[in-house]
Amino acid sequence: MRNCICALAVVLAAPSVEAQEVPVEEVTLANGMTVLLLPRPGDPNVAAGWIAKVGSVYERPGITGVAHLFEHMMF
Repeated sequence: MRNCICALAVVLAAPSVEAQEVPVEEVTLANGMTVLLLPRPGDPNVAAGWIAKVGSVYERPGITGVAHLFEHMMF
């Protein structure tokens, strides 16, 4: 019980945090790929990620299950 009260006190005493506005630059390449850039002056590191809109949610009616089959065939 004492641990619960202490945990509740910590949660209630913690300051609220607001989301910060992030200046993201969006660029669309000639092939249709969208690139999001977030410049960080003074930071020498570069990070990259990739998201592909593929999978069963993007399959047309009548050919559902192909993405799942392809996944099993590849791995």
